[in-house]
Amino acid sequence: MANAARREAAEPVEEEAAFEALRAVAATQGCPVERLRMTDYDAAVRSDVPGPSVAQVLATFDTWKAARAAAGAARADAERTGERAEAAGAA
Repeated sequence: MANAARREAAEPVEEEAAFEALRAVAATQGCPVERLRMTDYDAAVRSDVPGPSVAQVLATFDTWKAARAAAGAARADAERTGERAEAAGAA
């Protein structure tokens, strides 16, 4: 599937759009984004979850593993930032 997606002439997408789609599909699958399978993501965006195609995700991040890792890292960073903002607001 990855090789077929790479052969498509897909344009890269905004990283945040890819992150949001990866997280949304992972949530519907009940797994962490770092464990999301490409086949599950592809089926979801083809049916009911809006988001970039697998080809667009691969054009943006080069590999599926890199896309999942970046989405997971971005989520962790956002959670840490939110925790810091809450702590600053409580102080």
